[in-house]
Amino acid sequence: MNCLQEYDFKKLASQQKSVQMKMRMLALDHFKDGSSRTQIAKYLKVSRTSVNKWVSTFLDEGIEGLKEKPRSGRPPFLTFGKHYHPDSIYYLLDNMGFSWVTSRSRHPKQSQQIQDDFKKTENRNDP
Repeated sequence: MNCLQEYDFKKLASQQKSVQMKMRMLALDHFKDGSSRTQIAKYLKVSRTSVNKWVSTFLDEGIEGLKEKPRSGRPPFLTFGKHYHPDSIYYLLDNMGFSWVTSRSRHPKQSQQIQDDFKKTENRNDP
């Protein structure tokens, strides 16, 4: 618990670029102030399990333990570090099973008032 007093978690939170790290720092600030882990979870609108994990990781490993670690998993199919010609993007989308769907364009002189007036006159002519 003494290691908590060494840090200004609010200041550290304001210096973080990652939202996840800001949340972790704010959770530790509340914990330092004496809030329970359940209260902290309610304040930050996160699960109590996450707060428990953050606090115990900090107590075991310090701030370094809270930093994002590389995640395992399948590498991305399409990395966005590549540059593609626009024609190639449509080809890639088609290859991945996507289709290009767009809405119908509007005529520049289109008027909702004229359409409504037309609908009114059309209904009067019906028997």
